[in-house]
Amino acid sequence: MARRQQLTIIILAILLSACVRTAPREATVWNKCDGYAAPEGEGKLLGRVALTAATLGIVNAQGENNKPWAKLHGQAGVDACNELMTNSTLDAFPMRKLNVLRARAIHNLEANNTEAALSDANAMYALVDTITLNKKTSREVDSAIKVIEANALITTGQTDKGAEILQQLLLEKPYSRSHTAKLIGLMPKGWQNSDKYKPMLQTLAHFSLAPIFSQAVQSVGEFPGTPENLSQWEYLVEAGYQVPKSTGSTLPRYSFRPRNEQASTIVNKNRTADDLVYAIGATEQARYGNIERAYEWLSQLNKQTEAQKKIYARMRKIVDIYRDYHAGDMEKVKQAYQTATDFPATDVTYSQIRLIQKAVPEAERTGLLKSDVAKLKVANAIANRNFSQLQSNNSKFSSLFSLLPLWQPFRSGHDSFGQSYSLLGGKGFNTKKQDDGTWLITFTGEFSSKVAIEEMTLLKAAQLTQKEKAEAFIVEKQNDYNRTRYVTYNGVASGAGTAAGFKTEMVISLLSQGDIENAPQSLKDRAFYPDPVINDLLPLYETEGQRIRRLKKEAKERKRELRKQRKEASKREKENAK
Repeated sequence: MARRQQLTIIILAILLSACVRTAPREATVWNKCDGYAAPEGEGKLLGRVALTAATLGIVNAQGENNKPWAKLHGQAGVDACNELMTNSTLDAFPMRKLNVLRARAIHNLEANNTEAALSDANAMYALVDTITLNKKTSREVDSAIKVIEANALITTGQTDKGAEILQQLLLEKPYSRSHTAKLIGLMPKGWQNSDKYKPMLQTLAHFSLAPIFSQAVQSVGEFPGTPENLSQWEYLVEAGYQVPKSTGSTLPRYSFRPRNEQASTIVNKNRTADDLVYAIGATEQARYGNIERAYEWLSQLNKQTEAQKKIYARMRKIVDIYRDYHAGDMEKVKQAYQTATDFPATDVTYSQIRLIQKAVPEAERTGLLKSDVAKLKVANAIANRNFSQLQSNNSKFSSLFSLLPLWQPFRSGHDSFGQSYSLLGGKGFNTKKQDDGTWLITFTGEFSSKVAIEEMTLLKAAQLTQKEKAEAFIVEKQNDYNRTRYVTYNGVASGAGTAAGFKTEMVISLLSQGDIENAPQSLKDRAFYPDPVINDLLPLYETEGQRIRRLKKEAKERKRELRKQRKEASKREKENAK
């Protein structure tokens, strides 16, 4: 009889499971506001887990799924969040309510309701005062609110005030690559060439020269531009910057120098910038009249294959035209544009056309010189499916969603900084010295935000530097991953995944005092010294238990060192007595 009842339960469970899997849930108002599921208490959560376990996973008792793709934008997003703010459920979940306010503020920015966005930021400040947060979470939440406030100020024309908030945030939290990059991307136009902007860019250059390269490429499209931009190209050439293989559709399609991963580390000091840096940099040198330097950089381009020879010819043509322009030979310049048809469809060409158009009367323009540059750029963007130039408020402000820690339903745990990675635990650190002399540090976290994972990895790098008795370290490479957890059925994912934390892989080179003294300035600027990193970050991520154990260990090491010194001193005294 008991066996028959068990069989009946299993059959019903299978039927119920089939019904669950074939009836996808619609997006809820919670999903439409901020992409996350409705909050649920611990009892309901444990009940779902128990049901799944009791049926050996046959019944997959999932709660509501997060659906980031279902998030609405603009006024529609505001309306969805307004509906949630009237839901009494939120009062029991203050962090969830904070996330709804954050989402509504961003949607208000998308809808150009800047006053409403500022009002939401003030409401977030008021709510935070009623929540008990640890130092790390409080720091991240405060940063997220200030970012919203800064964007609202910039949108209303208070550019300097908003930009100064972003700058202060960056200098307060200089140890996260993603956070730094996003803040720099939000800076208002016009600040890129200011003295206040340079320290921000330098902070990001600690992690990678990619942002300096991106900024240098962006300056190519500026008109009339400024010769100060050339310092970025000189910096990249001196550092031997190698452009990542995936550079985005906004960059010219040049042939790159063959990759050598060894050449990208400071351990192998034979760094050479690749063709893309030399090619665009040469046209910029020529644009501002440094013709000799432009030809010097062009000579570095590979010309082995037919494709490489063609690219060289194109860039040489641009430099030749600038040479004639600065020499005052406008007839040669006009003749070049009258007959040429093979110019690169990028800002390299557009900037030159605009410069020459300013010097040539409209009636005398021929060929491409008759072009409307603005229309050319739009046409090229459409042809290459690159719509970054036509960006809307929705896409501009959507990145703000990642600047507040993910709301984790009923997760009070935290990633322990001192934990080593294990297959059973699924989180923690793994450190390995590689064949080329660099170190690979991996940190997998479940509860912390992306910013926290990056900072903890950098902190571990600083501690490793101290342990190996090195002077400083350089981040050679960093890969960041979003982790997603799926429920599977017979090895196939069932339903949408849920956020399961982040992972960071960091490759570092350790530097001796001699390495630093002999390195070019571009590499010295990238060096992290361990003491400031540890002093700033260890109090945030070290638990009280870890702190006590560390202090005890340090005390033992000091005693051991003192005994060693006394023993050596005693030995010297005896030798001197003889």
